[in-house]
Amino acid sequence: MSKFKNINPTIIVIFGGTGDLAKRKLFPALQNLYVDGRMSKKFEIIALGRAEKSNEEFRSYVLENLNIFSRKKDTSDPETQKFLSHISYHSLDIDKEASYQSLNEKINAIDESFGERANRLFYLSITPSFITTISSNINKIGLAANPKQDRIIIE
Repeated sequence: MSKFKNINPTIIVIFGGTGDLAKRKLFPALQNLYVDGRMSKKFEIIALGRAEKSNEEFRSYVLENLNIFSRKKDTSDPETQKFLSHISYHSLDIDKEASYQSLNEKINAIDESFGERANRLFYLSITPSFITTISSNINKIGLAANPKQDRIIIE
């Protein structure tokens, strides 16, 4: 399906995955890229938030918001359903190193399922006061340790 079959595997980690920007802009944009065949065949989106949620609960939340905010209004199509299957939710306390260790384990498990280390994109859709804490912990745990494969985007 993808027109870009040679794109390396990618893991997109969204800090603030339950926030307004993510529901109105990020998830609809990523869904549109996927449906248009512009995403790697191997990708995973990890949405981070403070609350405990199951993947199914979070995917339902994303689908509800895609119905409102996506330019592709028929979200019952098989491609949107496949897109949703690439989204997982992970609870994270930004002040606790153990939360970042847990995230690191999740990312490493995804890399293992891909059979190679994926590119990592950390999207900080958060208030500016959290940037230092989050970026320091990303550095401390080594989540974005490969400058050729890893990026941090600050919204």
